[in-house]
Amino acid sequence: MVRRVAVLLAGMLLAWAAPARAQVDLPALNAALIDGHVAPGYARFATAADGLDDAVGALCAAPTEAGLAAARAAFRGAVAAWSGVQHLRLGPVEADNRYHRIDHWPDRKNAVGRHLARAVDQADQAPVDPDRFRQGSVAVQGLPALERLLYGPDHVAALMAGTGPGRCRVATAITANLAALGGQLAAEWAGPARRPFLHPGPGEALYRTPKEVTGDLVGAFGAGVEMIRDLKLGRVLAADGATRPQRGEWRRAGLGLLALRDSLKAQADLFHAGLDTALETLDDDGALGEAIQSELAAALRLTEDLGDDLTAVLADPDGQRRLALLSSQLSGLKELAAGDLRGALGLGIGFNAFDGD
Repeated sequence: MVRRVAVLLAGMLLAWAAPARAQVDLPALNAALIDGHVAPGYARFATAADGLDDAVGALCAAPTEAGLAAARAAFRGAVAAWSGVQHLRLGPVEADNRYHRIDHWPDRKNAVGRHLARAVDQADQAPVDPDRFRQGSVAVQGLPALERLLYGPDHVAALMAGTGPGRCRVATAITANLAALGGQLAAEWAGPARRPFLHPGPGEALYRTPKEVTGDLVGAFGAGVEMIRDLKLGRVLAADGATRPQRGEWRRAGLGLLALRDSLKAQADLFHAGLDTALETLDDDGALGEAIQSELAAALRLTEDLGDDLTAVLADPDGQRRLALLSSQLSGLKELAAGDLRGALGLGIGFNAFDGD
């Protein structure tokens, strides 16, 4: 008995003498990630969507080669801005099917093509009703359908020749829808959508504790890395070394690699919005933070000087090699994000919103 008491007292003295482990201020971290990454990302998408609406409207009012080039440039900007928030499957974008209304991809059953053909046929006969359009198929409401209209040879030829009003009616309905969705998301993240993330509690429907919020925000980092590896790369790189460029994202517009690169930049932006500082608080030697930053930088370097067109890169043996290396690099980064980073912050295993996509 005396020996047991002595052991307990020794343990208590050691615990008292040891320096307390630093703690991360989770509410402050959550606010930093939302204010430094989430809200600005949606604000950029709203601006890009407004510009796209203006450019497509101008093209349809007076179809010219210069107008087509301007509309395509605006589309490129919208894809880049969307790639900056594409990994964020949380908050208001999950309401009313907004995410898929903006980006119905992967499209494994050609739903975009089928619904777009039907929508154009109907729009040739009568103007598009905005309310019915918003309540219709998500496949025809967003960027993938607009990509076909702005880059598909048959669609472009008919649009430029003014052969029937259907294509322009659908195109302007899409861009008006995107502008409205972008504005809603930006406004909600600047206002009411912040509350459950910044003020969780027992009475809140979404989150009861700051730790739950942190879990989802950190989960977006890991899910974003996995999305790039498994969807943006995995769909075009087969295990046997074959390539499947027809399955690539934004292949008609030649923007697959641009989107991939901007998604990588978005993961780096999310990390540097506050996760790096949190790890500095916890990690005396800075090893984990440095490892994540090193993996992110290495992944981005592999995409440098490759242009925007993923299909062109897949046709080049050196490009294929670099993409295969990138996939391996992202696997290492995914392990750090899903394991070490969550462990350091005291978070459990997270759910990946892209599972099943």
